[in-house]
Amino acid sequence: MELSPRIYHHIIRPRLFTKIYIEDILKRYSDIENKKILDFGSGVGAISNMFEPQNYLGIDSDTRRVHYARKLNPNYAFEVSKGNKLPVLDDSFDSIIIVAVLHHIPSEILTDYLEEFKRVLRLNGTVLVIEPCLFNNSYINNWFMGYFDKGEYIRTEDEYMNLFHDHGFKINLLSRYRKIFYNEIFFAAVPILN
Repeated sequence: MELSPRIYHHIIRPRLFTKIYIEDILKRYSDIENKKILDFGSGVGAISNMFEPQNYLGIDSDTRRVHYARKLNPNYAFEVSKGNKLPVLDDSFDSIIIVAVLHHIPSEILTDYLEEFKRVLRLNGTVLVIEPCLFNNSYINNWFMGYFDKGEYIRTEDEYMNLFHDHGFKINLLSRYRKIFYNEIFFAAVPILN
């Protein structure tokens, strides 16, 4: 069942959980202050307030969530993405932040987005990824994620790393942690210059 943007905002991305499990982790492990940020799969714009409005763009494929994000955060820019092309110019962003989005995208389509990420990042730009992850010897969490999460493509750490590496990114694993019944990884990926 697809949650309405309002229910999603209050149940899945409540302010306290967003601060603890997303914002604090991003701030602890990465330099995103005063950077131009693309929030890929921004949903209802839960992390937009971490950034100055002029430095932030949220993109999501769900029109209802984009409209709700605009209503909640009227000073911030949100766009609806269609297809596998990002509606932004080349070399536009210092960082792309992806929070719990990739496990909804099959690898065949994700490869197109990886090329788009390279296109829209500025020199030395970084993709910052927080994703549910299947951990070894974590049977309960792995089962919980597989059963309750709507994402059909929760991957192992190696699968995430290989996917980015095989498409021209250097990866730096920043953290592995548990979020209630979820295993999460946080990594940075930088395009390798040819």
